[in-house]
Amino acid sequence: MTAFLRPGRAEVEVADMLHAEIRRRGLETSWAADHCPTVNAGAASEAGHAGPTDIAMQPGDLVHLDFGIAYEGYRADLQRMWYLRSETDPEPPASVRHAFRACVDAIEAGRAKLKAGVQGADLLGPAALLRLRGKYRAQLVAKTTQPRRIASRAAHLLSAAAPAMRRAGLTAVVDVDPQSL
Repeated sequence: MTAFLRPGRAEVEVADMLHAEIRRRGLETSWAADHCPTVNAGAASEAGHAGPTDIAMQPGDLVHLDFGIAYEGYRADLQRMWYLRSETDPEPPASVRHAFRACVDAIEAGRAKLKAGVQGADLLGPAALLRLRGKYRAQLVAKTTQPRRIASRAAHLLSAAAPAMRRAGLTAVVDVDPQSL
């Protein structure tokens, strides 16, 4: 994917390439194909769960991909992000590097706590710790294990996580695709 992303390429071209690969392998998307993948390229792109558009990637853009495939009853759901280097800014701006570092820190803190028997709500601590340290306001509630039978964002963890979320001052962001239920 990294080699495919470049200035001038449209969001919809990324989606078309992934759809062609899915068809070639005889697979299907984890959710509705018009929104899988979600591709957001730069500030002009609609953030979040929107279908890919004709917006062309520019040097210095952040490119976000939300993608998943269905295989033998399981549905993957992954998100990745890239920075498109420019001649004037070959490295991401400090604010982007800081945000990436905060994400890595949260993932690593959760990974260190993740083992058999650990409840999803118990993984909230690292995100709350980052928020309390003043890096960012935590909005996402928990990590989920992949792959799983339905593609939905942390909905299956919310009932167990609600008390810990309230104590930590976290806001739940839940996005459930009704077709995946």
